[in-house]
Amino acid sequence: MSLPTLARLGFEEPQAAAADLERLGAWPPAAAPGGNRLRADIAASAAPQLAARALAALAAAHPDPAGFTALLRRRLGFRRRLVPLVAASRSLGAWLATHPTEADRLADGRRFAAPRPRAELIAEATALVAEAEDPAAAWDGLRRFKRRELLRVAVRDLAGRVAVEETAAELAELADACLEAALPLAAGESGHDPSPMRLAVLGMGKLGGSELNYVSDIDVLFCHEPRPGADPEAAARAAERAARGVMRGLSAVTAEGTCFEVDANLRPEGRNGPLSRTLGSYLAYWGRWAQPWELQALIKVRPVAGDAELAGRFCQEAAARVYPERLDPETVAAVRRMKARVESSAKARAGGDRQVKLGPGGLRDIEFAVQLLQLVHGRHDPGLRSGSTLVALERLTAAGFVGRADAAQLAGAYRFLRLVEHRLQLANERRTHTIPAGQEARRWLARTLGYRDTPQADALEQFEADRRRQLVAVRGLHEKLFYRPLLEAFGAVPAGLDPEGASERLAALGFANPERAMASLRALTSGLSRRATLMRAMLPVMLPWLAEAPDPDGGLAALRVLAEALGDRAAFYGMVRDNPAAAELLCTVLGSSRLLGDLLARHPELLTAMADQHRLAAVREPGELVASAAAIVARHEEAAAAWDGLRRFKRRELVRVAVRDLTGDLPVERVGTELSALAQACLEAGLDVAMREAGPGPPPVRVAVLAMGKLGGTELSYTSDLDVLFCHEPRPGADPEAANRAADRVVRELLRGLSAVTPEGTCFEVDANLRPEGRNGPLSRTLGSYLAYWGRWAQPWELQALIKVRPVAGDAELAGRFCQEAAARVYRDPLDPATVAEVRRMKARVESERLPAGADPRLHLKLGPGGLADVEWTAQLLQLRVGGSQPAVRVQGTLDALQALAAAGALEPGQAAWLAGAYRLCLRIRNLAYLVAGRPVDLLPTDPVALERLARAMGVDGRQGLLEDYRRATRRARRVVDSHFWETG
Repeated sequence: MSLPTLARLGFEEPQAAAADLERLGAWPPAAAPGGNRLRADIAASAAPQLAARALAALAAAHPDPAGFTALLRRRLGFRRRLVPLVAASRSLGAWLATHPTEADRLADGRRFAAPRPRAELIAEATALVAEAEDPAAAWDGLRRFKRRELLRVAVRDLAGRVAVEETAAELAELADACLEAALPLAAGESGHDPSPMRLAVLGMGKLGGSELNYVSDIDVLFCHEPRPGADPEAAARAAERAARGVMRGLSAVTAEGTCFEVDANLRPEGRNGPLSRTLGSYLAYWGRWAQPWELQALIKVRPVAGDAELAGRFCQEAAARVYPERLDPETVAAVRRMKARVESSAKARAGGDRQVKLGPGGLRDIEFAVQLLQLVHGRHDPGLRSGSTLVALERLTAAGFVGRADAAQLAGAYRFLRLVEHRLQLANERRTHTIPAGQEARRWLARTLGYRDTPQADALEQFEADRRRQLVAVRGLHEKLFYRPLLEAFGAVPAGLDPEGASERLAALGFANPERAMASLRALTSGLSRRATLMRAMLPVMLPWLAEAPDPDGGLAALRVLAEALGDRAAFYGMVRDNPAAAELLCTVLGSSRLLGDLLARHPELLTAMADQHRLAAVREPGELVASAAAIVARHEEAAAAWDGLRRFKRRELVRVAVRDLTGDLPVERVGTELSALAQACLEAGLDVAMREAGPGPPPVRVAVLAMGKLGGTELSYTSDLDVLFCHEPRPGADPEAANRAADRVVRELLRGLSAVTPEGTCFEVDANLRPEGRNGPLSRTLGSYLAYWGRWAQPWELQALIKVRPVAGDAELAGRFCQEAAARVYRDPLDPATVAEVRRMKARVESERLPAGADPRLHLKLGPGGLADVEWTAQLLQLRVGGSQPAVRVQGTLDALQALAAAGALEPGQAAWLAGAYRLCLRIRNLAYLVAGRPVDLLPTDPVALERLARAMGVDGRQGLLEDYRRATRRARRVVDSHFWETG
């Protein structure tokens, strides 16, 4: 085994690694018994080079280096605890090197099998303090105790068998123990014996919620009470001195490190207020001056140290103020304003979507949503009053205030984001919530989280995909839960409404769950508001419209959510009252599409588009859309505002297309054309913004955006990424290197702006990975660079992909030359047989690798027999074969290509019709299934209810009719594919 082998194993500096491994008896191979196993475990860690260096330093510092290294090689459990630790945390590795005998504790696996009880931690911490010779030694002993226990928690955490909430709870209990031990120490230093007061420490924030991070401040409040007969002023002074002593002792940074940074700024009047107050003083403050955010913060309060009886009374009184009998609507508005301020703060904006805590889709989104629901519903259900976010979410779900699927997604995202936060902080024991920008640092983070490279994607790619998915999910659920106005959902049944009779009528109309529908009706019609009055009049008319939709129950529920979102906005209810066509259309949309229902609830301003029937029916050509988008971004000088305007434009136009699609006014190819035109408009306008942001004055470069894939073929679906290539050319007289840099800046800003996930949503996911060299290649090249690559290195599939290339934005002249040069390389006469074989091989590989495990291929809309891929690949192979001699077939769209191939004689008209029919049907199923379900769908549903709803949305006579249509169309298409692509028919 050579040094290059070490490099392949992940050691960045093989020669240095070899020296470190040699010190450990793990190099060269078979240097010592167990050395090979040790080397393998180090290589499999998150950071092999770092782990080897840390272990070698630890061995060198150990009093018994030979014994230590032998134990490391021989004992699997010891190795499996120590190696991940030093690979994930530089600071703990360095601490062990200065305290090498502490590493020996890791040999006893029993210490790490279960969490230590809180009482045991408190007992050990207080004993350490009591046994110390003097206060300075006591504080140092407490710091060593904290450090040792932190190491124990980290080892358990990195073993991967401990839930993130258990790690956070262990860290919180460690803080409790340190506070409990610090209190008598600080009181003794203050010089009062006996003390004239009782003192309680209340945990707030993450400490109060038992959700502590590795490097959290511990937020506390101090509450005291004079002992009987004691002077209140003396008691207050003693409490102040004790509180200051606790904070000073725990927060001090010494040679032994620090214990905990203690923050008491959540107290009344913040930094300007006394450190400790009596309970009566707290009550007076809460009653007269407390802001809503201060009461919201008390959701998490719990006793952590000191006088338990006093702390218990404090928490009871706090709960009575947090959860009053009547919740002032201004409290809800204030919570939302606070959240808006958090989102707009410089700290939240600094890291963008890399901000795990404050960024869009981050931890604060989950915490604020859960706490708002607690404030509203916890008044009547004390079981909801938990300081732990996950416990509260679980109880809210059990009570029915959060859907189970939503709750599971939020809980999963919360655990994911907290784990990322833990790993970020554990790396160097620094308080951070921002994922690093550097690729190597992010790759290390991904590996500490357990991601490993696979043939499909490396560890970082997998982590980033999961992270983006979680951010999008959290943001959507946050908006759904947090920005839905909270109304009287449990009001009395309106006068004159007979619940039993109404239930019977709902069942007769076709509502599957009349009781749940009745709950929605009560919520919509209860009270004396303008909304309730109008809905009582309109619902008898609207219910039959809802009943005609594919999902009447979902439609009524969506109407209720929409009404809650709108409150008493007169414009909407006027539309319902005065525009029956718009009201009927609204019922059709809400009863057909979960996606549009959610969009309308989050962005009710979109309803104005539905009220304008003329605008809804109008066909907007690409040029018109480009002009509208360009005008929107031109109105905003700030790039952030311009991007937000573009996102709103995209969302508005998407709803327009989707509503027309649902109502059957658009053939499926027109849906693709309009979505592609919308994407083109966003690319063109986005490029304008990116050019402006590239620097003062005109950039020294011309940039062209070329569409590929479905965008190139004007066949976008609702869930499609935008596949693009970028080509640039220096302006006359410009320095080529400066032009290259400018092009890179422009393209990166364009990709960031279009793909960013923000409170306004996202514009489009843009994918530039079809470029030469994929992710490893430059984002933009000159045309000469493309020509060189195509001439020397391009694979057949890369040239095949260029069939669909077309200009969509930027410099039209440069884009035109690009497309001419691409066509000259794509279409050859005659076509090389090796290219045909390679195209077939690539298709077979795509089918074998991308078909989901366990999926029925016959139901897969894209990869199944006769599905979208079959039709596309057949059309493209035929284009390659005849395109060299017949330029008329050189078109980008699949349906246009089939028509051109039939005209050229490469397909019989009937065969082209079979392929086109299957292609249209699969596209329509995929599009409508997404609108109906609200999520991407690649398989024809097997659930009878879902399939029935989809069939009704498509206007097909039942689920059996849809299945028969699908099987017939794909079977016919497959015959043509077999004969013309595989040449087996």
